[in-house]
Amino acid sequence: MDEPSPLLSRWLGAVFTIVFAASVAAVLFASGIGGGLSFGPVLAAALSLATYGALALAGFRRVPLEDRVSWWVAVLVAHAAFGLLSAWLFGFIRSLGLGAALAQAFGGFAPASLVSLIAAPLAALPFRPRLPVWRVARPTQHAWSASEEPAADVRAVAAPAPVPARWAAPPRGPQVPASRPPAAPPPAAAAELPRAPVLRITFARIADQLPPDMLALPPARLAATLREPGHVLVPAELVLPRLHDGAVAVPATVLDDQLPRGAVLASSPEARARWNALRLALPMDEVAAQSPAEDALETAPEPVPAEAPAPPRRLRADEIEAVVAGLAPAGRFEIHARDVEGLGHLLALARDVSPDTVEALVRKLAAVLPSTSGAPGVVTLAVDGVAMTAAVGDGVVLAAATRLLEAPVALVELLVARVAAAVGLEPRRAVEEVGDGPGERSAPAALDLGALGAALDGFGPVVPAVFRDDDRRLDVYVFRPADTAPAPLGRLAAAADAALGGVDHRGPASVSFCAAGRRTELRWATGHAAVLAVSGVVVRAGLARRQVARAAAALET
Repeated sequence: MDEPSPLLSRWLGAVFTIVFAASVAAVLFASGIGGGLSFGPVLAAALSLATYGALALAGFRRVPLEDRVSWWVAVLVAHAAFGLLSAWLFGFIRSLGLGAALAQAFGGFAPASLVSLIAAPLAALPFRPRLPVWRVARPTQHAWSASEEPAADVRAVAAPAPVPARWAAPPRGPQVPASRPPAAPPPAAAAELPRAPVLRITFARIADQLPPDMLALPPARLAATLREPGHVLVPAELVLPRLHDGAVAVPATVLDDQLPRGAVLASSPEARARWNALRLALPMDEVAAQSPAEDALETAPEPVPAEAPAPPRRLRADEIEAVVAGLAPAGRFEIHARDVEGLGHLLALARDVSPDTVEALVRKLAAVLPSTSGAPGVVTLAVDGVAMTAAVGDGVVLAAATRLLEAPVALVELLVARVAAAVGLEPRRAVEEVGDGPGERSAPAALDLGALGAALDGFGPVVPAVFRDDDRRLDVYVFRPADTAPAPLGRLAAAADAALGGVDHRGPASVSFCAAGRRTELRWATGHAAVLAVSGVVVRAGLARRQVARAAAALET
């Protein structure tokens, strides 16, 4: 039998505490113990409010004030529930009317008031504001493999308000304080610089890379509000040094002074960090047409010497603190930091899941992640009773894993995307596709793909396609918008099936990819060599996942 969820366990504990305390008060009332003592309703109410407020303020000093106020309200609710239940019991024992029973429960019978001062905080204790508890592995001189355990002990510690300074220090040697970045030049000095040459890029060519939830207007209307309507002005100094790479991406912040105020919805710190981390891939045909030989550029910069490869990135102490704080709404986690060959620095937040399991799942999915522009995409894998959500960046991987159904998947995805943007993760270079993938075929006559696609309206209007991978004996049912090619989704599903072990894992399993407002869901049909791949712009992730689960169940019949 499955264990109850943590939330249900909290509610059951609170109800049991209130019922037990009310029963104690009823026994005292029936026995007449303390019957001559009375506080009165006003004094009892003032005493309760002051006691509960003092507990909330003094008992959780490191917790934000709004969380302490929320817990204080929860204690008052528990106090009211205790009083109502006690009043009902008093009326039943002494045949009192409703008004007299309530008066006895709320101050008229002093022992009941004293019991409530203890019972109400205990009932609300499971809902107290929590600081996350994490587990940090000491860094070593070499990367850990999935089968190798670290030599240092892993110790559980409570998260203090500031992250311990020793985390930011290297494994050996003295600590060196981080130097401050150089101050920006004063505005007067910047104004004296000559105007730099720019490239004019058609806004419509890059608009689909902007997250729709961060735009106040649709892209077509937003283009008309640009400083130069329909075009984005990109400083040449951001483009020319990267021409030798064959691809150029610039920060989305180049739009900040070209759009009217309020056009970008980035007022909160999380949204601003996400916007600052976004990179926009420029169309190379327009970039090449405005090369230094053309009139679009007045001057050409000096050749940029090749730079030495940057050392592998490791998350700093303040970044680890930001990740833990950002994922706190999803509950308590243990943190495991390790270096993984081929992936870089892995920061795994796990609850009831071993870090080796998290690393193994990340390794399987990293090889098939689709390419993204701007911020790295978020991938969620649910298989073998484990739900893992990860943002795989270039050299840094953030992963949060729990047992299945312990935390809402949509909430964890949102939090992981936010912390990935907050720490500035760069998208990982996509793995080059090998082979042609599965071949397209006609759908079975017994399967109504039109009705199946209509039931997937959480992804918007979608059209079907069916592929067959003869080597893997796998059928792939693809649903995607009409303007999206189906073959890449078929290759993605076949590659994910191979990464998860094929027939050994064909069962209750799903994989979700989220990037730039688009969501792709892969769902395996239990007991069948078939996988459902659905892609589109999703507004309600929970609804979309439920629709895919029902559609996959239809493939099993």
